[in-house]
Amino acid sequence: WWKNTLKENSCATGPEIPNGVWEVWPTQKECCALYPQSEVCETLNKKEEENPPTPFPTIGAANLPDFEDVVVKFSGSNIPVDVSVVAFQKQLLDVLKIILLDLADEYNTLKILGLEYRSVDSRDDDLIYDIQVSRQDGITFGSIIRDSIRENISFIFRDMIDWLDLQGIAD
Repeated sequence: WWKNTLKENSCATGPEIPNGVWEVWPTQKECCALYPQSEVCETLNKKEEENPPTPFPTIGAANLPDFEDVVVKFSGSNIPVDVSVVAFQKQLLDVLKIILLDLADEYNTLKILGLEYRSVDSRDDDLIYDIQVSRQDGITFGSIIRDSIRENISFIFRDMIDWLDLQGIAD
């Protein structure tokens, strides 16, 4: 962008800078700041008037999904080798369902949309579950769910040990 030498107080642009022009601006906006009356600047000024800046950020919670994804990870060790990993994961999933249903009774706004095991490539002692709950204004269910699981950890251990006993595997 440069000053149009053929028209007073005007900006111009093109594929090549004309001979004798020594002042060049990298953007239309910079040229128009010096020559706002220029015809090419009128469209730029109109665009800015149509979308004036706002006093507050316009990006907000409206773009959030309708659900909250809560990740729960159980780190274990010494899981017997002869235990079916899939059966163990399913049993823990069933125990989590019990805890979540009890929690949903306590919080009538808690709507559980999904609970599933996140598969891991190797036989890892970490078991990761994804819980999807309906998003509610002002309530973060992730911390509530994790706190409830922590409070019920002895129930989880007892149930898993009982299950291992039924499988004939527990010591």
